[in-house]
Amino acid sequence: MKFKISLPVILLLVLAVLIILVISNRIKEPHLAPAPSGGDFELQTNNGIFNLKEQRGKIVLIYFGYTYCPDICPTNLSHMAQALNELTEAELARVEPVFISVDPHRDSLEHLENYTRHFHHSIVGMTGDEEAVAKIAKQYGAAYQKVIGESEGGYLMDHSSFTYLVDQDGQLTTSFLHATHPQEMVDTIRTYLNK
Repeated sequence: MKFKISLPVILLLVLAVLIILVISNRIKEPHLAPAPSGGDFELQTNNGIFNLKEQRGKIVLIYFGYTYCPDICPTNLSHMAQALNELTEAELARVEPVFISVDPHRDSLEHLENYTRHFHHSIVGMTGDEEAVAKIAKQYGAAYQKVIGESEGGYLMDHSSFTYLVDQDGQLTTSFLHATHPQEMVDTIRTYLNK
């Protein structure tokens, strides 16, 4: 003779187990990090201070990286440059692409300018002291850390690879994943330009 347990009994057993787990605090809510809020900042460029607040009325594309990056930064900056090349002159005048170096010890302002201009004449390279860069990276949800390795200076910078879009009102509205197709970037930029 087989022993049968009815569905209501199974459900009561499952419910009882869940209640016991909750009471014993074995089930905890996951800690959710706050969504990045973006926000204004100032950083040094080779041509003076860049102030995000002064860019109101423009779409600002922000990418965090460093000039000695072997592959991630060149890929993303190349895609950004291809997208910028697809914009009309009038559209490009309303877009401000910036590259924030998370490696201020090696990335001099002159070197940053030469590096970014290699990809596109409108990309502005900038950085600041470690505290300033860390604060801005936190505002935008960008992550990075120094990793000892074989590179000029004896280390690499492991970093996230999002490109952040700040709208004409200075609000962080969206971000592009690593190696987003240039046409997708163009379409998104135009959507915000036309709002």
